[in-house]
Amino acid sequence: MDLVTAVITANMRTTSKEQIATYDFHITCYMQQAHQLYPDVSIKPIHHAALHVGRMLEDFGPVHSHSSPYYKRYINFLHCMNTNRKPGGQLESMMMMMSARNANLSALLADNTALRNKVSEIVDILAKFSREDTQRLARFGEFEPSSEIKLGLKVELARLDDCYYQKLCSQLSATMLVDRNPSFYDEILLHGISYGCAGTSKIRNSPVVFHPAATTVDADTPILAGVVERVFQYTTPLFTGIFLGIWSFQPVDSALDPYRQYGFAGGFLCFRNVNDYHVILPPAIVRATSRWPTVQA
Repeated sequence: MDLVTAVITANMRTTSKEQIATYDFHITCYMQQAHQLYPDVSIKPIHHAALHVGRMLEDFGPVHSHSSPYYKRYINFLHCMNTNRKPGGQLESMMMMMSARNANLSALLADNTALRNKVSEIVDILAKFSREDTQRLARFGEFEPSSEIKLGLKVELARLDDCYYQKLCSQLSATMLVDRNPSFYDEILLHGISYGCAGTSKIRNSPVVFHPAATTVDADTPILAGVVERVFQYTTPLFTGIFLGIWSFQPVDSALDPYRQYGFAGGFLCFRNVNDYHVILPPAIVRATSRWPTVQA
């Protein structure tokens, strides 16, 4: 679990001095205990390298910006450049110039809406080029820095379920809403991560860990495990908002849960039955997961 904690900490999309200290502590504990458990196994170069990851996080930030997939994408970008086979040191300077030119053009197009509209065809070509993943390593969507929320395909549903309707009224501080027919969608893209709905083909992306609604998110805010069942957009003459309808699992008592002793990396155990229904705003999602360790109630 020291190794699991270190790996999860090192692969977070944000970093801090506290996280770096956590990584250094757990990777050191892992190395010490592994040597005690397996004294006949020699230390490998990868173990030595792992002890320097904390310094890498301090110098360069989160690993997704400088890990192997990033360099694989950039190498592919360089391979696609027209260098004209320049000899004698000219090749390197030309690649640097072309790379800087591409970066400046991308920044210009990102900041100038009027220019983007005039050269929309070029924008589409650049977007396609930047997302090219010839070696299946780029996973561009996961590293998309934009905080824009994007919705998937519309789903035909008659009306909002009673359980979510009541929670939505509470969320909006309203006793009753005139319209119970919002627009439903099969998934939502938040910070480059896709969250699907349990009742659609995107069911594999539906399990989430989230903060319940109407709470101030801080270190002491409770975290629940659940499944996204509804993604919907509710619109009134004065308000438009995107919401997620989630049903949560019932947590096992902490005294009986063997996972909690390992902190955030260990997670927590839940009963398989539905404990409650929630309507939350997208930022309340903590993370997605692909599988839950649950117990039968």
